[in-house]
Amino acid sequence: KNATLDKDNDYKIVAEQYGAKYDLDDSISAFNKAKEGKEFEVKAKAIVPSITKEDLEKNLFKDVLGEYTTTVNGSSVRKNNVRLAGEKCNVILLPGEEFSYNQTVGKRTKENGFGEAGAYLNGETVQEVGGGVCQTSSTLYNAVVLANLEVTERTNHTYISSYVPIGRDATVSWGGPDFKFKNNREYPIKITCSVSKGIANFKIWGLKSDNDYEVVLSSRVTGSNANYLYSEGYKTLKKDGQIVSTEVISKDVYKRH
Repeated sequence: KNATLDKDNDYKIVAEQYGAKYDLDDSISAFNKAKEGKEFEVKAKAIVPSITKEDLEKNLFKDVLGEYTTTVNGSSVRKNNVRLAGEKCNVILLPGEEFSYNQTVGKRTKENGFGEAGAYLNGETVQEVGGGVCQTSSTLYNAVVLANLEVTERTNHTYISSYVPIGRDATVSWGGPDFKFKNNREYPIKITCSVSKGIANFKIWGLKSDNDYEVVLSSRVTGSNANYLYSEGYKTLKKDGQIVSTEVISKDVYKRH
């Protein structure tokens, strides 16, 4: 096993483990030929971890893999909702671990510190406890895609958001849509968020490798009518300034206001 972090012990580093793979038929054959009281040999293939404790100590959260910033507007209550949700997103993800925004932030209630702020409900602006937390999830979504992590669940808003370009939002609701992604890298990653002076900033820290790409995000309106707007979002990967690939990462439909 690779060296890792112990979630249950304040994320302290756990040393790597070396292993051995034995061929079953060879082992049985060697055993059957062995004489009582005598030693015998069995061939084994050494399994060597790719990340040692020393590697982890030297490289843990060394690089910024992705970063995104949005401007936070609205009431002081809305700004506090964005800040509170962001603080809860300061977490560490081990390789293969999945992040759930709803589970991480928790239920948006007054008991949990959230207040009433503007939100959309059935096409109208209403005062809702936790109003504004979708800005936090949308800011994080952009940082995640720029870090080239694997998005496993994302839903667009009913209406276009003012704080991110069309096709690059991620709506969330307790008991409804969630935003999820996986750490699909070899090393642990750390999410840090700061909300201060009207700016929400997310950084995703990890270790860059030679296989990493520069990620460019873009989106555009692909169609419209009296009631709806249609959009597509794109992720372009570059290596040494050259485009390697471009893929459609979202196809969204928004209602007009």
